[in-house]
Amino acid sequence: MIRKIFGLVLIVLALTLPTFSTFSYYRAQRKVTIEIGNDPMIKVDCLGNGSIKVTNNMDTIVHLQVTCKHCKTEIETLYPGENITIEHCHKYLVVASWENGGATIRGHCCCCPHNKRRCRN
Repeated sequence: MIRKIFGLVLIVLALTLPTFSTFSYYRAQRKVTIEIGNDPMIKVDCLGNGSIKVTNNMDTIVHLQVTCKHCKTEIETLYPGENITIEHCHKYLVVASWENGGATIRGHCCCCPHNKRRCRN
């Protein structure tokens, strides 16, 4: 009988006495270093002879589709650090895709290798 009364008193006290806590302050420090370079992930260089050189500067395999004006479309796979040269490509469209990403690069190489004058757009 005493156990029942004691249990009942504990239940009543638990219900009547509010218990709460407040999380009002937290402080933490964490050191994070993020290196961001100026190198492009996919680099397209215009060469002096009217060609372009496409370089993969990422650490993953890139699938390229290079379309040049008045040329056939070339599809290539570039491994990290690898590059490819596309001949006689004045106006170009490079579509690059890789795991979890992609890019589209349009450009115009302004050089006329035949008569050494400036190109017109």
